[in-house]
Amino acid sequence: MNKVIISLFLIPLLAGCSLWGKDKQTNPTGENNNNQVEDNKVVEGDLDYSDLNSAVGLELPQALKGDLRLGAIRSSEGLDLPESMEGDLYLFSLTSAEGLNLPQTVKGNLYLNSLTSAKDLVLPKNISGDLDLSGLLSADSLNLPEEVGGIVYLRSLKDSEKQTIKDQYPQLNIL
Repeated sequence: MNKVIISLFLIPLLAGCSLWGKDKQTNPTGENNNNQVEDNKVVEGDLDYSDLNSAVGLELPQALKGDLRLGAIRSSEGLDLPESMEGDLYLFSLTSAEGLNLPQTVKGNLYLNSLTSAKDLVLPKNISGDLDLSGLLSADSLNLPEEVGGIVYLRSLKDSEKQTIKDQYPQLNIL
């Protein structure tokens, strides 16, 4: 009897099958990620690639209904972001906007707080949450979206530059 029960469990395991149904996908950080990208269309849920240092070879969906964490990426080389984002977009360590193609709409917060320059930065037309550009040292070339539902953080700008931006975009809450 024991041999029969053991063999019922071993046969699927030896055949490479899971006893518990759908196998989990592991992302490059080594964490389990059940939100598999099938046919590069839509993923519902968060994608966490926080420890990934480069986007080269990373395949992201066309639309994401969740947060996208790319906190360690310093360059936009190879980064093909979703066209549609219904969550927060974390690009904490990105130091240059060169070649960066952001989604047209981010229905959450957008974190670009390591950018020191707005050169080549084309922001989404609409951001439902906060926009963090705390690292900007100059407002040169900065074109903010007409709609930001939360706060625009420009902490490193001089007060005079910050006031100019506030005057240019009176509808936005700028700190």
